[in-house]
Amino acid sequence: MKFMPKSLAGRLSVILTAISLLAIIIFFITMLCGIVNFESRLWDVCLCICVVCELFALIFSITALIRFSDKTISVFISLILSSLSIAFVLVHSLFIKD
Repeated sequence: MKFMPKSLAGRLSVILTAISLLAIIIFFITMLCGIVNFESRLWDVCLCICVVCELFALIFSITALIRFSDKTISVFISLILSSLSIAFVLVHSLFIKD
C-alpha cells in the first residue's frame, strides 16, 4: 500500500488535515510560551479554521476513496482524523457545564 495519494481529492484531504494539525500545534506552542490562552479570541479562530479544514478534508477523503479508489495510507489517516474531529465538534456541547 502506498503512502501518498494519486488523486487530487486525496492530496487535498491530506493537505487540509496537515493544515488543521499545524494550526493546533502552533496554538499550543504559543500557549506554552504564555502568549495566548483558551479564553483568547485566537483559540476561537484556530478552532474555526480547524473545523472547516477537517470538514472539507472529510469530504475530499471520502471522495478519493469512493470515486477515485485512492486507497493510500495518508487518505485513510486523513479520513480517521477528520472523522474524529467532526465527532468531537458534534458531541462537545454534551460535556459543557455552566
